[in-house]
Amino acid sequence: MYEAPARAHNIDPLLLYSVALAESAWRGANDGEIQPWPYTLRVVSEPGNYQPDLSAAQSELQGYLERYTSIDIGLMQVNSRYHGHRVSSLAELLIPEKNLLVGAEILRETIDSAPNDLQLGIGRYHHWSDEVRARSYGARILAIYNNLLQVLK
Repeated sequence: MYEAPARAHNIDPLLLYSVALAESAWRGANDGEIQPWPYTLRVVSEPGNYQPDLSAAQSELQGYLERYTSIDIGLMQVNSRYHGHRVSSLAELLIPEKNLLVGAEILRETIDSAPNDLQLGIGRYHHWSDEVRARSYGARILAIYNNLLQVLK
């Protein structure tokens, strides 16, 4: 599922997976295995909301849209305020393939924004204007990525 969106934007699929894991990790499906969860919703004032399926997530998203203007949606936690224009309906971001494609597009843009500084570029996926926060996030993603590379050897 990560291969096509990553390759479409010239990103290593494992890097895309690393971002998804950091953004939407949930221990609950498949006997407690930690994995990115496609039906994750977040707003600043509440903890992550992990819905069990697409229908429940769509319903919860509708409720959020009535109360919030900024919602992080799906595997890649695509933000409705800053990136909602990338889809015709925010509910599309609950479709894993679409969410990954949009997330990969954003990640490509952030990486390209910091030539020769992958940590900062990745970090801008999380926070564009605060370099300290961006670098911290970028370091976290690269640590996840490197750990996964070691496991897959």
